[in-house]
Amino acid sequence: MKLLRELLERYQDVDLKKFSQAESDLAPVEGGVEEVVGVLSDDLKRMYIAVRRFYDENMSRCKEVHDQLEEMVSKKEPLDEKDLLFVQAHMLDHKKRDFVMTAFWIAVREAFPKTIFKSDNVGIRDGWKVVTWSDSDRMAKTLRDSLDAFLKK
Repeated sequence: MKLLRELLERYQDVDLKKFSQAESDLAPVEGGVEEVVGVLSDDLKRMYIAVRRFYDENMSRCKEVHDQLEEMVSKKEPLDEKDLLFVQAHMLDHKKRDFVMTAFWIAVREAFPKTIFKSDNVGIRDGWKVVTWSDSDRMAKTLRDSLDAFLKK
């Protein structure tokens, strides 16, 4: 319940008027590959921002912890109970990060049913656009771009 309360608080703290879309690093829609299926509602925008901030903070901690874990392993000594608890707590952080991301993508798919059968090929782009794509279209575009670049030489 602690994680759900934290997410709800983060969600409620998001002020869309103060949010700069630059903070989101949303890429433009990739023409010829991605299909726009809709635009996020304000609720989903808030959820995206809350989840993204949670994810970024988690990843920042994760990098620090991984450095500590490498140091622990490099000592080549058996881990004591305190070390094992540290590792388990970090593993839980990974699961939390996965959970919040999954919850967000489930909410997106629920709001945009056309995305349900698109495997992992769903994204959020500049202007809060929800997009889908097929792997074959993306590969074909990559091949075309590579061929164009080669022919221009």
